[in-house]
Amino acid sequence: MKYKNIIILTSDLYRGGVSYSSGRLAELLAKKGATVEIVTYENLPIRQNVENVKRVTSLNCPYSRTSHRSKLKQAYVRTFRFPAILLAARRFARFVKSTFPTMGQADKPTVIAFTHAPVAAAVLSRYLFKADFHLIASERQDPKADLKSRALIKILATLYNNVDKVHVNSPGLVERLEQDVGVPRSSIALIPNIVQRATESTLSQTANGLRRAAEEKTINAVVIGRISPQKAIWQAPIILAELKSRGFKVKLTVIGDGDPQPLEDLESSAAEHGIEDNIEIVGSIEDAKSTLHKYNLGLFLTNWESFGNVLGEFLAAGIITVASDTQAGLVNYLEDGIHCIKAPVLERSDSNSAKTLSEVSSRLATIYSDINAANTMRRHAISKMIEFDQNSHALRFIEEIERIGGEK
Repeated sequence: MKYKNIIILTSDLYRGGVSYSSGRLAELLAKKGATVEIVTYENLPIRQNVENVKRVTSLNCPYSRTSHRSKLKQAYVRTFRFPAILLAARRFARFVKSTFPTMGQADKPTVIAFTHAPVAAAVLSRYLFKADFHLIASERQDPKADLKSRALIKILATLYNNVDKVHVNSPGLVERLEQDVGVPRSSIALIPNIVQRATESTLSQTANGLRRAAEEKTINAVVIGRISPQKAIWQAPIILAELKSRGFKVKLTVIGDGDPQPLEDLESSAAEHGIEDNIEIVGSIEDAKSTLHKYNLGLFLTNWESFGNVLGEFLAAGIITVASDTQAGLVNYLEDGIHCIKAPVLERSDSNSAKTLSEVSSRLATIYSDINAANTMRRHAISKMIEFDQNSHALRFIEEIERIGGEK
């Protein structure tokens, strides 16, 4: 690897898909021989364990409102998150200059920045504070759905015109960036996320769970992940209530915390459909992935997504899964009825939502009533996830790093 100095600039190593993806990439690049520094934008607790990196530093700037429980802290973040970008840019420029005070072209670091505020800070640190580095911006969301404001999308377009490459992890995001942000296709690198293989123990236990669903008509469903505003988990009680009406015993476990509104919508939906006693909200736990063996239905319900690491974990574990058919995400790579059951993206106000979700439940009931069909979907899902291995993920990033370095 010719260009070995890498800085991963990420929102945090606390929780969620960005924390996992940035931490795993840092670890993989380090194993390939790179010298990797991690800089977190916000100073949150580190839950994502990362091996072999040189150090982890924080810019200590506010960013994620839902990562804080205190109302006062949330108000502080909401007030200062945008003004703090300039401070973050200055601090990051100082970090780069002190870490790489003198360097030739081969020593020039490559910064891979995850999420919008770190990307903005990186761009400003180059152009206002004269920090010298190559820059890859990793777009983790559908900009139109995430930012909503036309003014913010125009600012994002300006930022992306001042980076060396924009990384996306699903085909749908390529189209979104081209159409909504004006990023040319030649400036976009499509590299999907990693999906780790499940252990043999997990696969054995989920196979047994699938048999129980078929033989005993018992469904243990799960929602896992950071509860962010786009999560449509209010749909879960509707799906499960319909299955209950078809004679299945149902239980839903919700693992994760975050924005309170989606959880309130979930509880309201459960009460409306009479299954509030069948739902357990356990909050965030340290290693949710280790609990996958307990479940035989994964529910990945969302209005938009960049990839969906949890969806990959469900499928790799051989769990029958319902996935919202978002414009972008891992779902872009999946076939409906082959790897999972795709559910349309729905608003709660949609008058046809109950009918649409009832059809999803009907398809699930058919699968669970035919163990051969269930096992076929399970095998296809496990096999598909093998495509998203960590070695090719790291190598494709290295290719982009080498290409950018060679162009300068």
